[in-house]
Amino acid sequence: LPMASVKRQLLWCRAYLSGEETTDDRPGPFTMGAIAMRELDMYGDNPDLALEVYQIEREMESMMKSREP
Repeated sequence: LPMASVKRQLLWCRAYLSGEETTDDRPGPFTMGAIAMRELDMYGDNPDLALEVYQIEREMESMMKSREP
């Protein structure tokens, strides 16, 4: 269930950005962009959504790097 992983990562991002208390640490390296591109663009019919997920991943990676000590 690759899209379940995408959902889990997106939910974590939403919680992080909204300042919610999360009991989960960051879900490891983000893979949601690659999964979305494969599942929604290459094999699916929703390339626009795949691009959105990919862009969210890039923005989150950038944000996380800028907050590292």
